[in-house]
Amino acid sequence: QRERPTPRIAGTLHYATQVSAGPPSFIVFGGAREPDAGYRRYLEGRLRRTFGLDGIPIRLTFRPRKSRKPRS
Repeated sequence: QRERPTPRIAGTLHYATQVSAGPPSFIVFGGAREPDAGYRRYLEGRLRRTFGLDGIPIRLTFRPRKSRKPRS
């Protein structure tokens, strides 16, 4: 996120984890809502370059941060 911050409307993404290998599937946690298509493409490109996944489809699933319940 230092290189290209998430869009303000999406909020901050906290972490991602790989949940499947065929095809590589990742769940990205955090943020208020799913980022736009441009930012999704950016994340996919970074994953491809980092892990050598050229020509392999990548699945990204976003799980927004749940709001905390107010304490009573």
